[in-house]
Amino acid sequence: MVLLVKLFSVLVIVLGCVLILRPGFLRKMLAWVKEDKHVYMIGVTRVIVGILLVIASTYCRITWFVLFIGALLTFSGIVLMILRYGVLVQLIEWWETRPARCACLLGAVTLLFGVLLALAA
Repeated sequence: MVLLVKLFSVLVIVLGCVLILRPGFLRKMLAWVKEDKHVYMIGVTRVIVGILLVIASTYCRITWFVLFIGALLTFSGIVLMILRYGVLVQLIEWWETRPARCACLLGAVTLLFGVLLALAA
């Protein structure tokens, strides 16, 4: 279970680094999410990963942090599946209009959470 948390944290760290080094990647990712309602698939994936993190949190060094991230992912996945598609498209379009340094900032926050999750595992 700890290996699962570490693997997930490595994926989050890689995503954070990509967002910092290539801010345009966020726009490509958001364009993919908008087409064919991929946002619902992402919601289901968030719920599954969140539940796995909640289960794995009992085996980790810092249980409360992994539990918090797992609960946050589960909650955000449920919210993504409940919201209307039009509202989600508006949110995605808002992110697409942000400058590149916002994508870099988002990447830095993502990188920070990935490193903290790896240390907590």
